[in-house]
Amino acid sequence: MLQDIYFKDSEFKNLEFLGRNEMEDLVEGNRQNQKTTHFCYKLMGQNQVGGLNVHVPSDVIVQAFESGTAVKLVNPVIRGMATRSQNGSIINWIVVADNIVPA
Repeated sequence: MLQDIYFKDSEFKNLEFLGRNEMEDLVEGNRQNQKTTHFCYKLMGQNQVGGLNVHVPSDVIVQAFESGTAVKLVNPVIRGMATRSQNGSIINWIVVADNIVPA
């Protein structure tokens, strides 16, 4: 069973908002009844080389930030998501937060 991983607050300090990353939204269901469960936002931080995709539940309204705005994550966790492959399964690790708010 996959468990959530909690990091120290210092891992997610000094984050800047870059924008919405619709290509990485999390969905469930098949084509006929597909539903978006989490919206993805791109953030940049000194500990996140190349940026950080953060997933927020789709029923949460994230404030519209300008690019470069200092933000912080509410209750961030690292979550493992298993997907099937031809030779077994692959674990993708994603960051999920309850919300993104001004720092």
